[in-house]
Amino acid sequence: MSITLSSDGTAGWATLNLVCSNDTRMIYYHYMAAKDISVDINFPLTKDSLRSAVGLCYLKTIFNGLEKQSSLFQISDKIDIILTLNEKEVRPNSTITFQGTTSKLNRAQITGFAEISIKDIGINIVAPIENNAFSGEISIPDNVASKEYNVNVFAYEKDEFNEKTNFGDYTASFKVIQEPREIKLEVSKTTINPDETLEFTTTLYDQARMTIDKKPAAFKIITSQGEEVVNILSETGTANSYNLRKNAPKGIWNISTESENIQAKTQFFVTENKEASFELINNTLIITNVGNVPYDKLVEIKIGNHSEVKNFDLDLGRSVEFKLYAPDGEYDISASDGDINLTRRLMLTGSAI
Repeated sequence: MSITLSSDGTAGWATLNLVCSNDTRMIYYHYMAAKDISVDINFPLTKDSLRSAVGLCYLKTIFNGLEKQSSLFQISDKIDIILTLNEKEVRPNSTITFQGTTSKLNRAQITGFAEISIKDIGINIVAPIENNAFSGEISIPDNVASKEYNVNVFAYEKDEFNEKTNFGDYTASFKVIQEPREIKLEVSKTTINPDETLEFTTTLYDQARMTIDKKPAAFKIITSQGEEVVNILSETGTANSYNLRKNAPKGIWNISTESENIQAKTQFFVTENKEASFELINNTLIITNVGNVPYDKLVEIKIGNHSEVKNFDLDLGRSVEFKLYAPDGEYDISASDGDINLTRRLMLTGSAI
């Protein structure tokens, strides 16, 4: 900053101060002789000389007790930045192009550097500032989490001592979207008995193995005999269930799911169920195979104190009927195969089973 300090030819001590809103710096203190009508002063605007004196400033001189003040002027070390990203929402494993412009209060040309950083991803890029502009690319990692990210820019100039002189910062942002990558199908049991409930859930994961819930998910369950018993549309992250019948086919069943064009499947084993139902309708005993394998068991049938053991071999779903007779009277009737027991009191007529 070039300053001319003039007097009317009177001799005396002259003081010149730089007064800013946050600091005051003495830049000249000298005795001016009568011949020193005009003095030229050059004050370097460096970090060392200015220290913290920036902002709205003026010069104040004191000469023989007389004060004078210059007009106001601005001293600024700020670089203004504008950063533009070509995308606001990006996929993982993609590239963002950025362009930035810089300016100073005095509109002077800026030659320096712009440091671009994304702290949450660990990205740091240094781009040169030329003709008040800088540009470059940011490579987004493949496994980056889906969220909003801040792009921080720090622009600066350096002096001949490699000290940062003017500088500024700016923040822009972009969002990484979730990209479905993996699906996991889970069942409550890998071995299940007929007449039990199977619970199943599908979990969809993104590029950072974070779950993506509430996405449509299709499910299919195929029996060991190739029959499709479940074909439903649900959602990822939601529990579903299927109640197996008593006669659900024994063997390996397949369950599959699909969501966001990603598929998964698994298997579970349905165990053997050798079971019959016993019914008494009037004086008729009905034994039905309700299991999933042939019913080949011994059954004891009692009328009062009289009993008989029958050997059955009933195919799936087949049944057999017995008409019960006895001398007229009321009897305790029972049928048992050791696992299933039926007891009833009936009025019978006749003489035999």
